[in-house]
Parts: sequence; C-alpha cells; structure tokens
Amino acid sequence: MTTVLDDALGRRAVACLRTRLLSGLPPTRAVAVHQVVSGDRLDLLSHRHLGDPLAFWQIADANAALDPDELVAPGAEGRLLVIPMPGM
Repeated sequence: MTTVLDDALGRRAVACLRTRLLSGLPPTRAVAVHQVVSGDRLDLLSHRHLGDPLAFWQIADANAALDPDELVAPGAEGRLLVIPMPGM
C-alpha cells in the first residue's frame, strides 16, 4: 500500500502497511500481569515474559492498545498489563 504525503520534504510516496484492527479479539489467557514502572520498555517485557523482544505486539493486542508505546509511556506508571501466553 502506498500513501502520498505533503510535508516539509515536499510531495512524496511512502510505502506503508495496512492498519490492523483489534475489534473482536478473543479473550486472552494470561501468563502474568505486570505493573508498569518508570523506565519499562515493551520490547524488554516481551523478551522477559515471552522470550522474544519482537513479540511486543502480542502484549499490545492482549491489552487492546493500538499504539504499543502508550502502554509504557511516562504517564502509564502503575498500569497493569496482561502478559499473554506465547503465540496467542
């Protein structure tokens, strides 16, 4: 999919992926629940709990987050994150 952008760099075509919609996700079986603390990173959490730093999207899906970064943003301290079973 290609999108045309008009910005400070001029008019340009940018290749992009389609947006994944999260509606209708099945219930997730949790392996753990993690309370967010300052300095948490989603890639490190997914590595610790799922064994793969690139599986951060599974945690994002389990918590119905369209923007994974919002799960560990500075204002998210104290938030509880569901850590799904690997491969869910």
